[in-house]
Amino acid sequence: TLHNDGNSAVTVSSVLTLGSSNFSIVSGPSNYTLAAGSTVDVVVAFDANSGTNGLRSGTLLAVIPGVSPYPTVTLRGQVGSSQPGGAATESILHNALSIRILSLSPQPASSDGITVRYAAKGDTPLRRADLRTLSGRLVLSVPINLNPDRVIQTLFIPTESLSSGTYILTLSNGQQTAQSLITIRK
Repeated sequence: TLHNDGNSAVTVSSVLTLGSSNFSIVSGPSNYTLAAGSTVDVVVAFDANSGTNGLRSGTLLAVIPGVSPYPTVTLRGQVGSSQPGGAATESILHNALSIRILSLSPQPASSDGITVRYAAKGDTPLRRADLRTLSGRLVLSVPINLNPDRVIQTLFIPTESLSSGTYILTLSNGQQTAQSLITIRK
């Protein structure tokens, strides 16, 4: 999870893995504006069946122009693991939450709409996504049709009926909530 604890938004140009070729990015931000105080998740896969048995390590690097040094996370995986489930997938999703907004595209949103990529795991499915004004007034509610075979989901939110401005996107399953700011420019 990348967290912007600064006072202003930053742009995450890309995320990449360094070191072992067993690591690969499953999902992560690219040219993504990360608002102050917000978070975005990066999911990294580990191929536990490639190469000779043994420990592999790597680094996840977030390229953020103007931020030095770039944020990094150490990655570790075991090739040939005999443990149940092995070490097939390495994830830096925050395990305490079952819902995470991964990306918004385009951001700012176009007059047509915005595509939301999110991770949803757990037994309680999401039913809808809500857009509210900064004062909390509900302006749009979009039903969600989940694909139960996928953790990473996409949702298109039409914005043609909304005015230019900043809105709060809320995804919730009644127990956990993920929120992000969406800017619409027409």
